Amino acid sequence: MFRLNGPPIRQWWSGPEGARQSLRTQVLLLLTILILPALALALVVIPGILERRFAQIERDQVTQFTQIAQEDLLTEERRISLFVLNFTQWSETYEFAAGRNMIFPQSALGASTFTGGRIDYVGITSPGRQLITGLTLKGDTVVAATDLVRTLLASLPRTLPPGGASGVVQVRGKPYLLAGRTITRDDGSGDGGVLMFARALNPQALDQLMHRKKPSRRALPRCLLVELKLRSLHRRPCTRRRLCSPRTARHNWRCTSAFRGTCTAPLRRRSSS
Repeated sequence: MFRLNGPPIRQWWSGPEGARQSLRTQVLLLLTILILPALALALVVIPGILERRFAQIERDQVTQFTQIAQEDLLTEERRISLFVLNFTQWSETYEFAAGRNMIFPQSALGASTFTGGRIDYVGITSPGRQLITGLTLKGDTVVAATDLVRTLLASLPRTLPPGGASGVVQVRGKPYLLAGRTITRDDGSGDGGVLMFARALNPQALDQLMHRKKPSRRALPRCLLVELKLRSLHRRPCTRRRLCSPRTARHNWRCTSAFRGTCTAPLRRRSSS
């Protein structure tokens, strides 16, 4: 650009000798103008947006996983209750509780009952609520577990409702899911004592209940902690257990952004408490 009566006007991108003498400066300025905002977007703005989005996704995952875990636990409680119902409506069980049919434990409470029914403890009382037998499975052998079974049975109401009682009981800081019902004859008559089945809610059992495989130490970088509320026989919260839900959304995005088919890192899994 030139003035009518004076020297030419030097633009901000021009050098002392004119525009042709400052091409390198122009290129550097243009690159700076274009690259700096792009770097700011790539390094600050976009990661911040994605981080907030994935944080919201993970909060939704925690809520969903918590609901599923509570439903799975309730389903397991109902399953054990039905398993108890099946055994309490046998005349053979009724006769054993009455002091007869003493071969009942060997014939009906073998290792297959524990493994097939996914239970850990069995307790049977007489009509006077005296413990007759308390059993557990150790390896492949059914052995006595009198003290723990007596404690679990003592947590049941003295007078059981018609539908029995079920829920979680803590013994020495460890939770057990149990169900107990009154023993009757095949036709539903009589009061032959109480039969109780119980399952220890250890980390392995919780993994099985939630249909989760044991995670590999090189599976996922971290996990989301989910609190599972355990309810007592009186339907009140009695304790909580923490479960680990994989951070699949954030993990998959990082693997894809790195252009890798798989992404492995040490998994630091927190123990239940």
